[in-house]
Amino acid sequence: MKRLYPVQQLLIRTHGLVSDHRLADYLKVSEAELDSLREPLALPDMEMEQPDRAFPIVMRRLHDLIPEQQIALLLGLSLDDCRQMALDMDFLDVKLGARPDAYPHIRLNEPGLEEAALDFVSGCRGQMRLVQNGERPFAFLKELSIEEPCPTPAPEGESCLGIRMMHSYTGSHGDFLLHGEEFYNAGILSRMRNRGVNAGWMPALLRDMAPTKIFPEFGHGHETRIANLRLQVAKAAQYGIKLFLYFNEPRFMPEAFFEAHPEARGMPAAQPGYYGLCTSNTLVRE
Repeated sequence: MKRLYPVQQLLIRTHGLVSDHRLADYLKVSEAELDSLREPLALPDMEMEQPDRAFPIVMRRLHDLIPEQQIALLLGLSLDDCRQMALDMDFLDVKLGARPDAYPHIRLNEPGLEEAALDFVSGCRGQMRLVQNGERPFAFLKELSIEEPCPTPAPEGESCLGIRMMHSYTGSHGDFLLHGEEFYNAGILSRMRNRGVNAGWMPALLRDMAPTKIFPEFGHGHETRIANLRLQVAKAAQYGIKLFLYFNEPRFMPEAFFEAHPEARGMPAAQPGYYGLCTSNTLVRE
């Protein structure tokens, strides 16, 4: 099978996850020309859904294909915002690993482009049939939002096994407490209860939850996050489930933060332009 060209890989890896408008703008073509590039690959028609959830998938899929600033452009983000989201998203950037030193050029008129597409489709004919009739990205969210009835007899509330914890299968990795997203919706909570799960966990950043006079940059929006957290906790309690916050502190901060707090600067982070908060410093410990 012929190796697909970078533009073809880009179209396959972003299908249903990045809007046609952004792809066409990035490739500097019209949406009609974009369709002509996509047609030989036999990709199914697919409406873009849940764009806010696409970030970690697009970051993973394009990590070895195009430079970081171009991924940010496709996601409609500034490079700084893209890096910050990856840093806050359970260290997604660290999990992706080192970026390649060089990337293949995205060219639209390379010789053999159409032949490579036809060869690809021919070699993947069986899988392509499954894709044509398959589930769309995030289709499971609709099903898992529907509350599951409690079985008879109802699951026992107490157990010698203690805490039985799981993470939400539908929770996003963004600033969900600020935006009021239901990290644990009724569909997930009912399924947890029915399977004997009695606890759930959610990631959070301490600097977003607790303001401090020491570092006035911290805590903006904490009132909204705390209010939404209380709503989440109350809803989970209706299903006999306790919620725990996962903290991994102190987190790295961008270089600009240390212009006002040079004494708090610690070791350089793996991410360019970020530093740890020095835990030997009295203000950081406080």
